[in-house]
Amino acid sequence: MVHWLLAWEPPAGFTADRETELKACDESKAVVRYARAPLDIDEVRQHIEHGKLPTRLAMTWEHRVSFVLAEASRLRTSRCGMQRWMAAARTTAASTPM
Repeated sequence: MVHWLLAWEPPAGFTADRETELKACDESKAVVRYARAPLDIDEVRQHIEHGKLPTRLAMTWEHRVSFVLAEASRLRTSRCGMQRWMAAARTTAASTPM
C-alpha cells in the first residue's frame, strides 16, 4: 500500500479510492485518517515519508467491487456494483439467441 500511495500506482485493474488511514510505528501511535478526500496529494506522501504507514486503503476493482484493504491484506468492507452487474447481465441476455 505504501508504494501505491507514494507513486499513485495501484495494481492493474484497481483504483485507490478516497479513504485511507495512516499510523505511526513509534510510541506515539499517531493516526491520520482521510475520508472522502483526494489521496494523491503531497500531504499524504509527507505523512508516509515521516514514518506513518497505511493500515487501511479503500479500493475498487474493475469498477465493480469496492472494498477497504486493511493490514495483513484483510478485506474490511466491500460493496459490489450490483447495478452495473445487472445491466451487463441484461445486455448479455438480450444479445443471446433463445
